[in-house]
Amino acid sequence: MIALLAERDPTIALSHACVALDLSRATVHRRQQPLTAKAPRRRPTSARALSQDQRDEVLALLHCPEFVDQPPREVYGTLLAGNV
Repeated sequence: MIALLAERDPTIALSHACVALDLSRATVHRRQQPLTAKAPRRRPTSARALSQDQRDEVLALLHCPEFVDQPPREVYGTLLAGNV
C-alpha cells in the first residue's frame, strides 16, 4: 500500500490518500525511512529495564524446583513475605 501512495497523483494530498487507504500518516512516513544497519527500527529501551545479568538471575530463580510450578506473581509474593 505504501507503493500506492508513492505512485499517487501529486494533486492528491497525502492525508486524503491515507484516509482512503485507512493508513496512518505516521506509519507511512516511518515506512518510507530506509533501514540501515546502524539504526534498525526498535522501540527504545526503558530506563527501568533489567540488565541481561539481572534477567538471567530472575529466570534462574523462576526455574528452580521450589518455584517451577508457580506463576511469577506468586513467586514475587513469596519472596516479599520472606517465606523462603
